[in-house]
Amino acid sequence: MKKIILCTAFLLCGSNIIFGQVVYKSLPTTRTDADAEKKMPELIGLVDQPAPIFTSTNLAGTEYNLESLRGKVVVINLWGTFCAPCIAEMPVLNALVEKYKGKDVVFLAPTPDDKSLLDGFLEKYPFKYQVFPKSMPIIKQYAPKKKVSLPTDKPGGFIMLLPTHLVVDRQGKVVRHLWGYKTDSLIDDLTRSIDESLSKK
Repeated sequence: MKKIILCTAFLLCGSNIIFGQVVYKSLPTTRTDADAEKKMPELIGLVDQPAPIFTSTNLAGTEYNLESLRGKVVVINLWGTFCAPCIAEMPVLNALVEKYKGKDVVFLAPTPDDKSLLDGFLEKYPFKYQVFPKSMPIIKQYAPKKKVSLPTDKPGGFIMLLPTHLVVDRQGKVVRHLWGYKTDSLIDDLTRSIDESLSKK
């Protein structure tokens, strides 16, 4: 089993698409997240930049257009059913949705998974975000980027660390971009950014 995991990690890195936290959590317990992060390239996010515009349809068939959500705070979670840390975060993310129920906050969750897979998965693991299936184009827009590109990078390649979280303010600007599994600080970081964005009209 260990050889299969390591081979998978090699293939993903070779195509310049890295499921960082998924790979980290699958490695032997002698490796830590800190060890794995040291081997990652330095990444930069989208903070202080306009959030890339997208239109997508959730599992219920309702269309969401990011531009039409101006005036609301938008919280985005990039995730996948294959990502154990993403699943582990769901209860606290669901509680976050409940906390802001009735306020000008929208929670969106693009995933590369197909609807047929998500239907069964979400019966077992309910998720209160608006889930967008087959959303790799959105994930590519919102994934962190390498600070310094290398000559060996393939055209169109990108870094995909799951889970990744973003907060977009009422004016459509990214005010928080977090990637990787951070159980201790995640909710505090998101709550602080949401509250600050809600306070600004």
